[in-house]
Amino acid sequence: MQHLLDFIQEHTLEEQHYLVAKCPSGELELFWRRHDADFWQVRPKRCEGPFEHVHRRVLVAYLEARNADLEAFKQELHAMLAAQIAYAEMILRNANDQLGRDLVQRFVLGQQSFIEQLQAAAKI
Repeated sequence: MQHLLDFIQEHTLEEQHYLVAKCPSGELELFWRRHDADFWQVRPKRCEGPFEHVHRRVLVAYLEARNADLEAFKQELHAMLAAQIAYAEMILRNANDQLGRDLVQRFVLGQQSFIEQLQAAAKI
């Protein structure tokens, strides 16, 4: 499940995400904001108290320790992921239709090459 959470956070165009996790002790609100991308803010739902900051790498374990319904949480992540993929596919389809497949393919390959060059330079 961590890979789903990581993918969503690393590839989202959204500035923030909101999820609710169901727990035996009550629902938890989970907020993620791009400006603090390594942390999720968590608190009991409808609580005015402060948020607890939970690092993204331990969020699943955090929820598991609170006996959260991880299957429902996974379904929420799948819904978010499906929306992101559908949006990306729509943009590519519209770009191909309006700009031409050759131009879109050239841009995609150019960006991939640029990213590979950056990654190679970062490893040096």
